Amino acid sequence: MQPDDATLTRDGLAPSGRGRVLLIACGALAREILALIGQNGWDHLDLHCLPAILHNRPDRIAPAVEAAVTARGAGYERVFVVYADCGTGGDLARTCERLGVGMIEGPHCYAFYEASRPLPRRAK
Repeated sequence: MQPDDATLTRDGLAPSGRGRVLLIACGALAREILALIGQNGWDHLDLHCLPAILHNRPDRIAPAVEAAVTARGAGYERVFVVYADCGTGGDLARTCERLGVGMIEGPHCYAFYEASRPLPRRAK
């Protein structure tokens, strides 16, 4: 069942499944990511979306991502953050680097829809 817009905006989406890789993403990207997972049979991926409303307070994105990685990441082989900078002024990239998780580069999440987006950066 697809989550509704209000839920994705306000609450996000809890992870489900038995994947080996956890994607922590913006709720605004949930439908597209779930479609890609389903269409490609990527059962190795679990998706956890943070509330899309965080875009209204970019200073809260990096702490929310860190809390999600800390709370949920231990059970996975890899954690990958499907957010771009999204107004964090580099805080999200620094947080991901410190936590050792990968992150997609870009100015904001919606830039992922552009054909000229950069390739994902790998965690060290």
